[in-house]
Amino acid sequence: MAKPNVGRSWRTPIKHDYTWSIVGQEAGAIAHLGAQTGAWYDLTAGDAALIPGKMWHRACSPGILAFHASQCPVPVRVRLHEIQPATYDRLLSNLSTYLPALGYGPTSPNTWAHPVSGSTVTAHNISGSDADVSDIDRDTAVFVVNDPNAITEWAMRPTFAAEIATKTWLSRCLSTMGCNPGGIMRGPLAGRIEWFATVREQQRAMPEYRDLSLAALDRDEAKWAYRYRRRRSGAPRPTRRQRRAPRTATGPSASRGGGRTTTSSTPSCYGCSSRRRSWTRSAAASASGWPRATNSDSR
Repeated sequence: MAKPNVGRSWRTPIKHDYTWSIVGQEAGAIAHLGAQTGAWYDLTAGDAALIPGKMWHRACSPGILAFHASQCPVPVRVRLHEIQPATYDRLLSNLSTYLPALGYGPTSPNTWAHPVSGSTVTAHNISGSDADVSDIDRDTAVFVVNDPNAITEWAMRPTFAAEIATKTWLSRCLSTMGCNPGGIMRGPLAGRIEWFATVREQQRAMPEYRDLSLAALDRDEAKWAYRYRRRRSGAPRPTRRQRRAPRTATGPSASRGGGRTTTSSTPSCYGCSSRRRSWTRSAAASASGWPRATNSDSR
């Protein structure tokens, strides 16, 4: 059942602003990294509805991906995934309404193409957990948006990162951790354990040269969190907008598994990392196998 007002909280503009910045970096960096094409996945597309008073291409993940793909110097395949049939129907309707303003034209009932950039937008009525990576190769730069409504609706299959890593080193992912108002730290222990277990599962799926960065919004009573996967080394410094978005980072620090899990107030483009204190006050830390931290924050 659809949840009321999901994606319409005060956090929504922050999320969209941050996504806009990250995807814009991706579009600008692709050609310089030697990629010949891009594959951008939205595993939780939703209906891409227009938010009153906002520009469509800056206020929903399908619009953000479509806009930057149209400006990208290499062709990008934008793949939108929505599992609910009714929501998918609204997604197709909204794409038909707003994509032409970005220069896209329909080539099939669920695909639009941009004649200048060569980029395409395709909507799939399937779960993001079934996203296809069969055509990814070494010259493809992959970007993934995973924005579930709750940790129980996590849309990325456990092997997804590993599957992509066997095909290309050029991949990044931006996930929200399903902490809508009511928040992870207010939920039952079982839910918190599942939240930590999901992060751990993603960490184990990564190769050694990749990191996770976990960030939270400062002074957010619901403890809304974002997870970033990126390469460790050789990247530009984060932008002012990136530094401004998640101002304080909280979360567990991992001691084993592929790569590292860090907490950072400046999660960033290909490998640029700003390390911060790692801590947790949740009983779920020990229950799910995360090491307890030695320092804390009183805020």
